[in-house]
Amino acid sequence: MRPLREALEDTPTALLREMARFWGVPEAERAGRPRLIAGLLEEMGRAGAVQEALGRLEEAEREVLRTLLEAGGRVRVAVLTHLYGPLRPPAMAPRKPEALNPTERLHRRGFLFRTLAAWEDYAGPTFFIPPELLALLPALPRPRPAERLQTLPPGEVQPTPTDLRLHRDLACLLAFFRREDYGPPEEDVWPAEVGALLQKTLSPATEPYAAFAFHLARQARLLSADREGFLRPTAEGLEWLRLPPVARAQALFQAWCDLRTWDEVSAIPELERLGPADPSLPRRKVLQALASLEAGRWYTLAGWMRYIESGSPDFLRPEGSPGRLRLRSGQPSLTGPAAWKEIEGRYLGFQVEGPLYWLGVLDLGQSAAKEEVFRLNALGKALLHPEADRPHLEEEPVAVEGTFEVWVPLEASPYIVFILEEYAERVRRDALSLYHLTRPALHHALERGAELERLLEALERYGRGALPQNVAYTLREWASAYGKFRLRRPFLLTTAEAAFLEEILADPEVRAACKERLSPTAVEVSDDRTSALLEALGRLGYVPQAEKGLLPRGERFPLLLDTRQRTDLLALLWAWEEERGGLPKGLAGLAETLSRTLSSADLARARRKKGRWKSSL
Repeated sequence: MRPLREALEDTPTALLREMARFWGVPEAERAGRPRLIAGLLEEMGRAGAVQEALGRLEEAEREVLRTLLEAGGRVRVAVLTHLYGPLRPPAMAPRKPEALNPTERLHRRGFLFRTLAAWEDYAGPTFFIPPELLALLPALPRPRPAERLQTLPPGEVQPTPTDLRLHRDLACLLAFFRREDYGPPEEDVWPAEVGALLQKTLSPATEPYAAFAFHLARQARLLSADREGFLRPTAEGLEWLRLPPVARAQALFQAWCDLRTWDEVSAIPELERLGPADPSLPRRKVLQALASLEAGRWYTLAGWMRYIESGSPDFLRPEGSPGRLRLRSGQPSLTGPAAWKEIEGRYLGFQVEGPLYWLGVLDLGQSAAKEEVFRLNALGKALLHPEADRPHLEEEPVAVEGTFEVWVPLEASPYIVFILEEYAERVRRDALSLYHLTRPALHHALERGAELERLLEALERYGRGALPQNVAYTLREWASAYGKFRLRRPFLLTTAEAAFLEEILADPEVRAACKERLSPTAVEVSDDRTSALLEALGRLGYVPQAEKGLLPRGERFPLLLDTRQRTDLLALLWAWEEERGGLPKGLAGLAETLSRTLSSADLARARRKKGRWKSSL
């Protein structure tokens, strides 16, 4: 730090005179600037004079000095400004001494000066005590976090331990994007309904959690856009699903530390940010403070907030940073100590109860006095301190019942969850989730190009014991039944065996969609009932293979298009129709024909893709 002489030489003469009067420099009222500096250097260098000056400080001034001494004689300007008030220029400060704040009064006593300094991980405005004066002041030990924070005995806390629910939910999210066609939101084609769809897929079913999970998956490279611009699970994402629990947690934690596309402020209903800002910077400040805590001990959330307020009050809103914060109610940006709880306090509360809990870093709880408490658990310690021992986290196997029910505990591998989301029907999501293996679900997976062996291998590897024989046999039987019905041009439904056709024609809805039976294994289908037929077959547990370029009888030109291509073409025609206010007669007929060849699910995809095409027209 700068020596006392330099600090005094940079001080205005009026303040030097005020300091000289306090220290008893002779002829302080008449002396010129050189004599004032010389007199102060002499008085402030005598141990007796320093002790006498300390005795004349007011209690508020002593508190500021104590904070400086506990910090080793230097402290960031933001800390003292937040706690005791700013050091204003003489022209802007009140003229009455009693109207000055404690920071200003201690400065005019000659115990505090301001400069620019750099130490440890900080560089910026600094309040300091000149080294000559610091050597004559009592040394105060710097309190450790454990000494400044109150801890609670475990017996007084009702705990809510964290879990790896996020890993299961990310498996569901990857499976969702494997099935559905959605583009990245940064390309401005993100449909409004995707948030609601993700909320139904994840737990807790809230918008902040869904946004957090999605952006985390993108940052961790679990999701990426394919050649067509749709988000799909990456090879890296599929590999992540198979990693051990701690390795998965480390990948997600590092991705969150670096995440810049999602700001925690956006998830806090009461706050909004005006202008761009890097959300990873305050996040890392919070982690630094968290890393100083002792793992396994319970701390009150309110006490931890006070601890951060006393050491880094500007962690969220550093001076000169972009992106001002304000209440969503429209009130202007808040400043001063009174506003800290409203802004920084809400932010810290969300971090503890949100991302840090979701990532498995913290356990939450409630004290006997109904206070919110938390503790850094063993996984959190390993994430914050890479040199620490890794905890041993076990994966639980799933239970495959002979009734085709699959029970999935929360600690199961996310890979088996991903597989079940693709091949089975989810019945219940809880700490013990339930999936049901059904023929329609298996057929839909096969229709998307999945293979039965992948399901059987996953059930064998991640299940408890051998796969029930009746389940393995029936799954193979169902898989062999896929494709036994074919839909061909002109609309003909054909089967491999006559018995299959007899079985489905007994259903009233199937019978109503069909016309003349042409042979024991073929029946003509009404042009306008193909969608109804597909839905009826799906209800019965069959997904027919549709011939490429399927069009109603009577069309004069063949379009050799698969389902996805027909869906894209229909979306383009709809977008053109909205943009131009209508379609030429020929294209309008094509759109009508295409819509009759697609299932209700494919028509829904076409409606979603329409927005993508509109932005390109």
